[in-house]
Amino acid sequence: MTASVKEIALFSIAALVLGCAGNGQAQMASQMPIGRAQGPVAISALPSGTLVVLGGRGRLSLIDSNSGRVTLLKDTLGYFSPADMAAARLGNTDSIFIALYNTVQRQGVLAKYSREGSQVQTWHARAAGVAIDQVHQTVYIGDAVTGEISSLSVDGNSTSPSFLVEVSGVTRLGPLAADAAGQRLFAADVGGGTIYVVDLHSRKSRLLASGMGEPAALSYEADQC
Repeated sequence: MTASVKEIALFSIAALVLGCAGNGQAQMASQMPIGRAQGPVAISALPSGTLVVLGGRGRLSLIDSNSGRVTLLKDTLGYFSPADMAAARLGNTDSIFIALYNTVQRQGVLAKYSREGSQVQTWHARAAGVAIDQVHQTVYIGDAVTGEISSLSVDGNSTSPSFLVEVSGVTRLGPLAADAAGQRLFAADVGGGTIYVVDLHSRKSRLLASGMGEPAALSYEADQC
């Protein structure tokens, strides 16, 4: 295993597909049919052992990792297309952050949902990647067009994300992953097939790995680094 592979764990979720029958109300089943039309945009694990899955058509589901039981939270997210999602336990509450984009209105939104599927808060943000630093209660948002990364404090009264750093050289910024202890971010360039590491103290970025194809998701595992 090379040093760059040890530093981050990169997972491609393009082949994993979850399809659920439903009419917008929460439904549960021990096994659900599979359909490629609603392949996940992102998957995130909560400390409780629950997986949060965001489908390409805005379908938001929970999966119990022990029993395999599926709970459908949202059948659609309206006129917005999902770009990325991250879930974490912040304080005593499980929170789900979803980056949404309306291509017609050219409007981006970062939406916070509860574990029950209720929309708690929204911020105007054109985001293609989302990562959560649970230690510092911070959400990081990446802009695919500009290559900029912004931050948002979830325990304050922030009305909009604050600019943090621009990752120079990226073609199309995509998924993010956060290293809370090391105060680093990892950013995927979907267009260039590369991974960048961002030092949050110096606000500088450098190339970490290349030849990644079109990275669909990033996840950081501190115990392996």
